[in-house]
Amino acid sequence: MIRRLAASIALPYNIWTGHIIQQHSDSIATWRIEDGAKVERVFNPNAANPAGRKIIDPVDGTEYVTGGANRFTAFTGYFWKKFSDAPRLLGSLTGGPSPLQSEQTIYLMRYAEVLLNYAEAKIEAGTIDGSVLNAMNDVRERAYNNSGFAFPAVTTTDQAELRKIIRRERKVEFADEGLRLFDIRRWGVAEKVMNTTVFGGPANGFSKIGDLNYVPSIDDDGYIDYTGAPSQPRVEMGNLDYRELEERTFDAGKHYLWPIPQAEIDATENVVTQNPGY
Repeated sequence: MIRRLAASIALPYNIWTGHIIQQHSDSIATWRIEDGAKVERVFNPNAANPAGRKIIDPVDGTEYVTGGANRFTAFTGYFWKKFSDAPRLLGSLTGGPSPLQSEQTIYLMRYAEVLLNYAEAKIEAGTIDGSVLNAMNDVRERAYNNSGFAFPAVTTTDQAELRKIIRRERKVEFADEGLRLFDIRRWGVAEKVMNTTVFGGPANGFSKIGDLNYVPSIDDDGYIDYTGAPSQPRVEMGNLDYRELEERTFDAGKHYLWPIPQAEIDATENVVTQNPGY
């Protein structure tokens, strides 16, 4: 799981695209890294600060005029790497092609999805055999490829345990691939997962996260419950509370079904009726 986390997300203070990724939401500048050494301070414009606002970098005293879009920081504390064309993300900094000129491959369907779809279907049908374990372990083996670590093989044939494992497997393998909403609706857990506050990391950095004296719970569906977490809507550096990013809602009486296009209802002369709530 750690391998896929590192491949999908740049954590605070990771080096990615040759720069240190900043944790806090009010980042001013960061360091460009060459051969493991800090070589240059780089302006890190923050879209949360109004354009024209002048800020002094406390590291070297440079005055920056803020405004723009975050380049090496994110309000959540996490920075997406997955499917990114890293060289082109640097854009104007390097004088090279911009992200709009990326030739990154667009995936319509990945082989990992074929394997995990197969495994989930067999698990839910109660026809568990060696092919289910092989499919799941093939995905894990690929994730651990060339890491120097042995992947944690799935060996159980218990249906309840396999259901728990594959739901977590899909969550980490398909992060940022647009499949999660369909998964939680298929499993009938969307009203639990979606009716919640989405949190970002503490603004003062993960090195002090233990000061919160709080550990969220994770259930069998892989749902992380932050009930009771100390939080604030927006905080800057120096505060240890979680950041409240957004409120999400899911109406179980409505959102498990799609709306039926009016043209389709008209074509049946109202034999077909609209789904509830639309």
